[in-house]
Amino acid sequence: MAKRAQEAVQRSGVDAERVLPRVFCRLLGLQPKGPPTRLREHLDHWRDDPDALALIHALAGQSARLLVPSDREDRTGAQPAVETVDGLAHGGMIEVAHEALFSAWPELGRWIERRREALLRQPQVERDAERWDAEGRPDGRIYKTDIITETRELLESAEVWQCLAQDARIAHFLARDDADELAALARRAFDERMGDDADVRRLDLLRTLTAEGRRADTVQTLGAQIAAEQSALADWLRTGIETVIERFGDDLGEPWRWRRLRLGDLLAAIGDRREGVGLRDGLPDIVWQPVPEGDFQWQGGETRKTGAYRIARYPVTNAQYQAFTEAEDYGDKEWWQEGYVGPEPARSTWNQPNRPRVNVAWVEALAYCRWLTARFHERGLIDRNEAIRLPTEYEWEKAARGTDGRAFPWGEDYRGGDANIDETYDQTGLLFLRETTAVGLYPRNVSPYDLIDCSGNVWEWCLNTYDDPENIATEGEAMRALRGGSWDYDQAGARAAARYRLVILFRSSSVGFRLLCSVPIDH
Repeated sequence: MAKRAQEAVQRSGVDAERVLPRVFCRLLGLQPKGPPTRLREHLDHWRDDPDALALIHALAGQSARLLVPSDREDRTGAQPAVETVDGLAHGGMIEVAHEALFSAWPELGRWIERRREALLRQPQVERDAERWDAEGRPDGRIYKTDIITETRELLESAEVWQCLAQDARIAHFLARDDADELAALARRAFDERMGDDADVRRLDLLRTLTAEGRRADTVQTLGAQIAAEQSALADWLRTGIETVIERFGDDLGEPWRWRRLRLGDLLAAIGDRREGVGLRDGLPDIVWQPVPEGDFQWQGGETRKTGAYRIARYPVTNAQYQAFTEAEDYGDKEWWQEGYVGPEPARSTWNQPNRPRVNVAWVEALAYCRWLTARFHERGLIDRNEAIRLPTEYEWEKAARGTDGRAFPWGEDYRGGDANIDETYDQTGLLFLRETTAVGLYPRNVSPYDLIDCSGNVWEWCLNTYDDPENIATEGEAMRALRGGSWDYDQAGARAAARYRLVILFRSSSVGFRLLCSVPIDH
């Protein structure tokens, strides 16, 4: 038997030491006690492994007969002869002819003994992956990161991982935090996307790409690699991410809520094309939401009135602020009018292009508004009698809660996952992401005037002083008001009427700003 095996290897022309594990990891099973037992496998498992098929051909040939068609029918009821090319091409089940081969062939016996621990672990991994997939791939079934690392090292050292990873379920179940490996999984899913379950495959892939333990730099590298090499794959993933964002607005989004950070990061890396998030023709692409003139309910019930204005749908993003700091005229004194010179910009705590720009002082936000006003006038993007500026608290609150005095932009009640805040502080919910997210990932967080992210994510600078909302003079050092709450505040700070204050030179990882466009208002 050993002689026939060695002769078959020679006929196959393959490196047995390298190929043998890829064949027999599917054809034998081990128990803690007792000899190896035979398993059967469908030939389709090796359809993309010509060396493994060559070895199977040789071992199943008439002169060896060490591998044979399974005497149990496959799913179609057919039993094609494995020694024929047509039979191999069209599939069929195969198994070891006799369990004596495991001990009679020294090379195979030594491989089994050296890899015993991995071969014992393999069935459990397969069962766990199958159960995880059958239950809809819940996060609770995935191994912790350290267990994934230990299991992968064991399987790879035993030379059985490549064989196991041909099962996409196992490849996803034990996927590491590695950009190249994740990119390969993405390409594989994209190539196999045809069929009625294409959308399911895409969402399954996104779960893997954004799973617990994924680092931001891994996802950024992954997305950049995909965007540079396969634009069609990037488009396919972008459509899937947009589907998930829509799901955040209902109960279907529940399994995805902890993935908001990496979903936004992946969208940024492959190219976030949503209006109002990035640049257009080199300038910030601002989507303006109109707010009409009229009364509204201010704070606890007082009536206030504003004129008509337009206000940005999103807070200013990193990409949009960078256009200012990298402009040749960044330090122009026309922008810096309160006795300050253009400072060295602070580094944003999180640099993803589609996240809100933080670490911006009030005086820097003023300068940005003046610079953008000039640029938009040059392009004819706003009227000559209009200016871009920070909103007053009156304007911000009206835009955020409408005219009926509601508690939050969307209504009266807060539900877990409505905004990027610390829900754990007052046990409002379970979520606390501990950093900003990409703008627009909370579809319930929409105001009556279609502003997004007015609650949570970042506090937003307002034009007026905190002590006197009527005072919008830009001179002086009085503390300025901020609104909206942030990622590190509880739901009380995210209420539409909540107020906050800071000194005008203060920078913080929880503070950004939103733009308003209107005709100038008198001080």
